[in-house]
Amino acid sequence: MKPSNKLPLASGAHVGGCLLAMKTMYPQLTRREKQIADYLRNHDDVIFQSITEVVRRSGVGYGTMMRFCRRLGCAGFQEFKIRLTQDLVRHSPRRPAGESLLEIMAARAKAELNDTLQLLSLPTIIKAARALAGARHVLCIGCGGSAVTAHEIEYRLSRLGIPAAASADNHMQRIRAVLLSARDVLFIVSASGSTKEVLAAGTLARQAGATVLGLTNFSKSPLVGLADITLVTASHANPLEAEIASRITMEFALDALCCEISIIKKDAARCILKTFKSVADRQW
Repeated sequence: MKPSNKLPLASGAHVGGCLLAMKTMYPQLTRREKQIADYLRNHDDVIFQSITEVVRRSGVGYGTMMRFCRRLGCAGFQEFKIRLTQDLVRHSPRRPAGESLLEIMAARAKAELNDTLQLLSLPTIIKAARALAGARHVLCIGCGGSAVTAHEIEYRLSRLGIPAAASADNHMQRIRAVLLSARDVLFIVSASGSTKEVLAAGTLARQAGATVLGLTNFSKSPLVGLADITLVTASHANPLEAEIASRITMEFALDALCCEISIIKKDAARCILKTFKSVADRQW
């Protein structure tokens, strides 16, 4: 019989109960694994972080992090984050008395916008706007929820007279990316900044000489390292809200980007009017 490659699971390492599992298995952990556990127990905001960021902040290796997740019974880091989020939701306090859902959501949106304002810089917005305004063609890509934003970018750039196309299919993203040139821009949208599919397309675009522009929620992510220009926003959505979370911060960044394009692109106003007239007869 071949020896098993699976790591032994401690008592409590089962589906759900991630916090309890970490507590009960702590004495059995290696020194490095205890380092991870200590970091995770003291940083609830880990559910908003990518594995790259957790590895950097905790001071352990990527392999150690993956082994730790498997020891907990998780297939990988994403499953671990989902289970940890479920634990935190179960133990989180209920809605404060006297505060309505709308008030809570408005306060959250305000906090995220304030944080985004600290992360975005006008010079970066201007640099990105110039790259897009001067592009022969812009390919916008994203996966899952980020694909929705990629298609919106296609629409906004088209209205400004910039040739743009969006793609959510992994194969087509690579095919189109490898055909880009130094006159083109690949606009990658990735909330996590670590989605393998779009990063692969980004690498191909870089090799083809195209400018890579990124939009993400994580300043320490593989996308930031890959892109020539990166717009970083702040969204505090947990993994369970990944596909339905508010995109208000990314919308804010896109608003600023399109406003700057309309300033520097001489025929932007004409293109907006022309495209408006093209669909005006569709309105009652």
